[in-house]
Amino acid sequence: MPLSLETSVNLPPPSLRKSELGIARTGFLSMAQLDIVEYRVPQDGRIAIQLDGRTVDMRVSVLPNIYGQRIVLRILDKSVALRPEHISTYCLTYEEDTEFFLRQTRGEFRQEPDADAEFFEMTMAILEDAGYGHYEISNYARPGFESVHNRAYWLGKDYLGIGPSAVSTIGMQRWQNFLDYRAYIDRVLSGESPRGSSEDLTHEMKRTERIALALRTREGIPASELKSFRSETNELIALELLRECHGNLVLTRRGKTLADSIAEALV
Repeated sequence: MPLSLETSVNLPPPSLRKSELGIARTGFLSMAQLDIVEYRVPQDGRIAIQLDGRTVDMRVSVLPNIYGQRIVLRILDKSVALRPEHISTYCLTYEEDTEFFLRQTRGEFRQEPDADAEFFEMTMAILEDAGYGHYEISNYARPGFESVHNRAYWLGKDYLGIGPSAVSTIGMQRWQNFLDYRAYIDRVLSGESPRGSSEDLTHEMKRTERIALALRTREGIPASELKSFRSETNELIALELLRECHGNLVLTRRGKTLADSIAEALV
């Protein structure tokens, strides 16, 4: 069987240089070149990059709880107009030791669950109308351009992470490489293992992860894996948050806005 390879690269627009952007995409696309036309801060709603041709898998991320509704609408409109194959949309999680967290503690940003739900539903409607399949809570793609490596995580498959801070899961073991790139490089060049930490997984841990992550996908989770939660699933179906589809339990449109809470009730 021929090897199927997907290579994804995250590039923060402010640090981009045209000379650095030759990207090989084996498996889906051939050699392509991103052409940086302009970069403007998100507050004016301008898309950060434009493409030289349409053969590049451009991935666009949107943070509605930072930009506000008017800006999000403009970013989504411009993103759709550029016809990327894949779009990711996230509501920002405020993590400690980050600039966003510090700005939240200073009152510059605030969490508004109702507004986040409204943004989420608005985004679903806009992107689905534009022909993007909502194949995971935060991810949309044109047919054939769903992220292969992300689907491996969500379905509980083995994966190997390469590079500083990368996480790998093989069988019942999970490990993470050193976060500091200098320590990682020193270890690799000296022939030592770059693993910084590791843990042995249990079957219950893997089951819990599989339910929580697969539930976020378009296919959902096999109903047979939730037999011990029959009363909970029946209640969620009655509330129209879950539905049965080909032997699987799948989030409804309304259920997608409450995905984390629903997962917590089933693990």
